[in-house]
Amino acid sequence: MSDDDASILPGTAHPHPPMAAEDLADRLDVSTADVLSWVKEGLPVDSGLIDPFLAANWLCWGRLDRCPLLQRRWQTYLRWFMPHVHAQDTLHRYRVRQIHRVFLPEPMASLNWYVPRIPVTADQVDVRYLSALSATDGPTDVGSAGPFARFAWTDPGPNPRVVGSAEVAVAPHAVDLFPDHRELVAMVEELACEFRYEYRHHESGEARDRILPITSSNEIVGSCLDCALELGRRLGERGRAWKLCSGVIANSVIANPHFWLKVDTTVGWVPVDPSLPAIARMLGADWRAVVAAYVGGCDARRITLAEGDHHLPSLPGGPSIGSTIGEIFALDGAGNRRNAWPCLDWVCGDCSWIFE
Repeated sequence: MSDDDASILPGTAHPHPPMAAEDLADRLDVSTADVLSWVKEGLPVDSGLIDPFLAANWLCWGRLDRCPLLQRRWQTYLRWFMPHVHAQDTLHRYRVRQIHRVFLPEPMASLNWYVPRIPVTADQVDVRYLSALSATDGPTDVGSAGPFARFAWTDPGPNPRVVGSAEVAVAPHAVDLFPDHRELVAMVEELACEFRYEYRHHESGEARDRILPITSSNEIVGSCLDCALELGRRLGERGRAWKLCSGVIANSVIANPHFWLKVDTTVGWVPVDPSLPAIARMLGADWRAVVAAYVGGCDARRITLAEGDHHLPSLPGGPSIGSTIGEIFALDGAGNRRNAWPCLDWVCGDCSWIFE
């Protein structure tokens, strides 16, 4: 096997693996009979197991009333952003407990992990680490690599973790009606109309120009990352410069990685978040009001980790998402350098950050 032949997948260590109907019922706080009725109506099943990502997608489009727990979660998600939509957001000061985990399927000979630090940005006006990022299981080497804390292990344990805490002040970015604002609004409205938001399993080293699935009703299917990159592709066709931004929703209940863009305009770089309008449309909310608030404006309800790519060099299989949420690679028992990015908690659909 060459360095670039294969990524390491979490396998049985995955925190959200395909599961039996009764296990999915426990997770979603419904009855097994409910889940079996969904299967009869078309919820995908593979070898008797249900992928919870696919179950969430199936429910989110017109069936959330069938799963009150998931419905409440999405209502909480949408409410979190409404102060910005209503122009009532203010500066927020967060105490962030930064927790990162990796789910390895088997023992590795060595592990190298690059974990993003929280940066100061134009709107993330103050960042102070109360306890620096540190790793469990006794790393053999600790250092820095650009915006990342670097941790290396020889013979790592099965579940390494990196933790730290910081105080972060985030200011909302008000919409400025710059001359090319109307053009960007029209582009985001068009994309939000066409985009079907869904969870999916991201792979390491995915090409940014990958072809997204299209439904029979001509909707483009993908995650918030896919939505941001699709807008970037369309901007590129018009000769517009853009860069990918990554961060975490700053609420312990709904903490999750999120992606948006910074777009070069006549007044400089401005934030544009196309997936929030797409999610609002999925939930039956006033998504055009969300477009108006997030083209040229941004809330104080997320922690930014990157504005643009970092591209760590010499990664087996190459960088993933421009290294914007960190990178990790391992030496397996056979002596092969392999990309372990699919084993990161965020890639597995798990986020443990705590906000106060």
